Amino acid sequence: MLDRHVCPLIDPPLNRLGHRLAGLGIGANAVTALGLMLGLGAALAVASGSVAVALGLMLASHR
Repeated sequence: MLDRHVCPLIDPPLNRLGHRLAGLGIGANAVTALGLMLGLGAALAVASGSVAVALGLMLASHR
C-alpha cells in the first residue's frame, strides 16, 4: 500500500549501498548474518536488563 510511495525514495540509496558492499566483497548473506547477530545480541541485552545496550543494538540492526 505504501510501497508505491516509499520505494522511489528509499530504493536509490539502498541500491547504492548494496553496490558498494558488493564491490567490497560483502554479500547479502553476510549482511543478513550481521543483522541476525545484532538482533540476538539485543535480545540477550534485554534479557539481562541492559536496556540501553539493547536499544543501541536494535537501532544498529535497523540501519
